[in-house]
Amino acid sequence: MMMSHRFALFFFLGLFLAGVFGCAWRGEHSVPASSESPAEKALSSLTIEQKIGQLIMVYYSPLDFLEKYQIGSVIVFSSMLKKPRQLSDEIKRAQEVLPLGLLVALDQEGGNVNRLRRFRRFKHLPSAKKMGRSSQTAILKTNTQVALFLKRIGVNLNLAPVLDPEFNAHGEKTLMGIRRRSFGEDENTIIAAATAFIQAFQDQGVGCVVKHFPGYDVSENSDHELARSDSLKSDVFAQARPFFLMREKVNGIMMNSIQYSYFCDGPAVFCRDLVKWAHQKMDGVVITDDLWGKAIRGILFPGQKIDQVNYPDSAFMEITRRAFDAGNDILMITYADKVPLMIKALKAHVRNNPSARQRLNESVLRILTLKQKLGVWSCPAM
Repeated sequence: MMMSHRFALFFFLGLFLAGVFGCAWRGEHSVPASSESPAEKALSSLTIEQKIGQLIMVYYSPLDFLEKYQIGSVIVFSSMLKKPRQLSDEIKRAQEVLPLGLLVALDQEGGNVNRLRRFRRFKHLPSAKKMGRSSQTAILKTNTQVALFLKRIGVNLNLAPVLDPEFNAHGEKTLMGIRRRSFGEDENTIIAAATAFIQAFQDQGVGCVVKHFPGYDVSENSDHELARSDSLKSDVFAQARPFFLMREKVNGIMMNSIQYSYFCDGPAVFCRDLVKWAHQKMDGVVITDDLWGKAIRGILFPGQKIDQVNYPDSAFMEITRRAFDAGNDILMITYADKVPLMIKALKAHVRNNPSARQRLNESVLRILTLKQKLGVWSCPAM
């Protein structure tokens, strides 16, 4: 009889603990406290400022800056890797201090886009074009070493690989083809190489964001000028297929800044139909390219010379609102001084706009879900 009472006591105590700590303890027999996901529970407790901070990916910045603006993501560039141990220590400290963790991104493709070139063993990493001609085993082996290095530093998200075509529907070589950043000219080559590339990173706990949706199909550089594509809808659908075929393997999609004439009168990153299409085809996050890019900033001043120093604050706030309204989850900015403007623009935008607040919640939920998946953030005990 005494044993039965003792068993009952421990049994109900176990149920109680499972309910209270269901977020942090995920044992085989745990009992969830409710049908809400951990990310949904956390979302309901965040302030507007905290939610907006989660939407911003900024050039890697000091911890006090990240804390002040409650930033959700940072991007690391090669110049920041001069002292990898120091960088690693700083990132580790940020992960400990920031309550929602930090997505730490780097765009490591190989070839011409090799952020690790300063390190001897990574100096001559193959381009996507070369990888497209290699075996999946070779791609996996090479990039596993890269992924291990990034993981040690604290990088948890790679803004790669490129799934863009080498040639467009007119048979013209695209910028990604010219720069050897495309895996190849046919869908099968792209998918085979990308699968091995992504596996190498995800096996080490580093997520991947594929780019540049819906497929970079022009030879112009959209960072410096407004590039226009006259591809038919059917051609755009065809070149976007690798993105959708990889949907279960990736953690997000980066939009490009090309204007697709048959979809919108502005760049893809501001095109609601194209961003919505990206969301419909995958469960991850949708990320902008750098919103401080010359071509993006020039949209509000067509035909005029864009002065980076004296660019109006009101214009950049409008750029921020457009990127948000299009449905992008994470807004990238390499110019950290512009973060306060982004926050100001978004706070004013969602304050008396229920639909914008709903949009904000949807994006933050996707971001928190990704952070939990990558082990960046785990919900506190409820």
